[in-house]
Amino acid sequence: MATIPTPSPVTPGASETQVPINHIGRMAGALFSPKPTFEDIARRPSWLAPIVFLTVLSLVFCYVMNQRVDWDSFIRQQAEKNPRFAQLSDDQKQRALGPQTRFAPMFAYVIGALSPTGFALFLTLVFWGAFNLLAGANL
Repeated sequence: MATIPTPSPVTPGASETQVPINHIGRMAGALFSPKPTFEDIARRPSWLAPIVFLTVLSLVFCYVMNQRVDWDSFIRQQAEKNPRFAQLSDDQKQRALGPQTRFAPMFAYVIGALSPTGFALFLTLVFWGAFNLLAGANL
């Protein structure tokens, strides 16, 4: 006589009783203990902490870059490559370069603050489009 197998009762696994890893622990755990870290990320996905971390890292890089780069000489050197710039008088050259040298450090910080988020949004759109097109995900 054939019997129908009955499913075994579901017992709570170790993954349900684990304490969730915080965001800093996830970033360190991705390098030093990847298996439990990625299991935790699969259970509770989050994107805000990595974006904030990359933005802070980018702003630190911009700060160091602004300390090292002489924007006046850099912008002047780039302008000297333009043949029209050579035709200007010294006063006109100074007036043309003045605003650029004032705004270049601020522009570096703006780009540094917006780039990680913009890049993440760009990759999100690329992957979203790829999954919809290739996998028929209908997201």
